[in-house]
Amino acid sequence: MPLIVRDVDPARFNDPLAMRVSWQPMQPGGANHRRLRLRWQADGGLAFRPAFVANAAPILFLGWSCLLLLVLLFTVVDGGGIGIGEVVAAACALLFLLIGLWFWRARPISHHFDVAVGVYRYGRATPLPLANIHALQMIGQEVRPNLALDINQRHFHSYELNLVLSDGTRRPLVNQSGVDRLRLEAGELAAALGVPLWDGSQGVGDGGTSYVFPV
Repeated sequence: MPLIVRDVDPARFNDPLAMRVSWQPMQPGGANHRRLRLRWQADGGLAFRPAFVANAAPILFLGWSCLLLLVLLFTVVDGGGIGIGEVVAAACALLFLLIGLWFWRARPISHHFDVAVGVYRYGRATPLPLANIHALQMIGQEVRPNLALDINQRHFHSYELNLVLSDGTRRPLVNQSGVDRLRLEAGELAAALGVPLWDGSQGVGDGGTSYVFPV
């Protein structure tokens, strides 16, 4: 599955650090749906939190598993005994349970920007001072399902938003579709943090100069 990334000229951002950082995706491949959404928090901070679709899949499979187990339990207690139907139902319930747990573990982790305290939190990682964030970087990628580069082949665009730290290192935030909404959220977050947004996502898939990276 090749990944096509538009060649970005970082000089247009008028920042020496933009010339030093990498403009290749940190998480090649992306996603063809929205996995995270930016939300204002009660404490005045912002957070990228899992979107509905990221929570719906595990809840759906876990719910089906619980429903099948309840039906199976009532059937056995009611004196129906254990036959081939009950065995199949138990196997399906176990399968749905495993799939639901897998989806739950694969859910994206929230990114919290506590503006009042001045720290960025992600999972169990050590909190990062917001003062260490120099800019936000946005990169567009065109993902195609196999090695054929026919322009008519089914493909999707994914857009990566990264933190750029003062030392030139990067930390990934979001990698998903929905460029218009993500660009608005990135601008909103950049304004709240008081840092620039380096948007290198324009022109992905428009036939301009591109690099191809195998994924």
